[in-house]
Amino acid sequence: MDTKWEIWDGQALTSEEFSHTNGNLLDLEEDGVTDECIDGRLWLNIKVGTAFAGLDSGCYIAVVTSDSGTFASGVWSPVAIGAEDAPLLVAQLAAGAVFSVATHVFGLHKYLGLLFEPISEAASAGALDAWFGLGPISPVGRRQKARTGYTM
Repeated sequence: MDTKWEIWDGQALTSEEFSHTNGNLLDLEEDGVTDECIDGRLWLNIKVGTAFAGLDSGCYIAVVTSDSGTFASGVWSPVAIGAEDAPLLVAQLAAGAVFSVATHVFGLHKYLGLLFEPISEAASAGALDAWFGLGPISPVGRRQKARTGYTM
């Protein structure tokens, strides 16, 4: 596996969008990943290029995998940044903001991509860089919040 699998490079995102609509998805069989698994962690890294505007209710960005190249059926999401009930807010999506999330991904299907999903209204501006890699954007991505609320 390469150390970086790019999905979006300065991609303007204003409404719901699966990454395949701009031809940005990974064919895991073509890239030599077989048996529907990747050993160890797979990191989703995101960097905001153009600050987001609009999105009053926020958004989330989900990793999606399917045997359909259009993600029309059998879509599974092993991890997301934000959620419908705990979205990323516009203030968090300022230019230069970075996010990394890791998961042990087992049971991946043939295709791997991303879904940008506004909670209610579309954004009026905003662009992201997003890629999968073998590590986080920065060491901050390796930290986890302790049960006490302090960062370890």
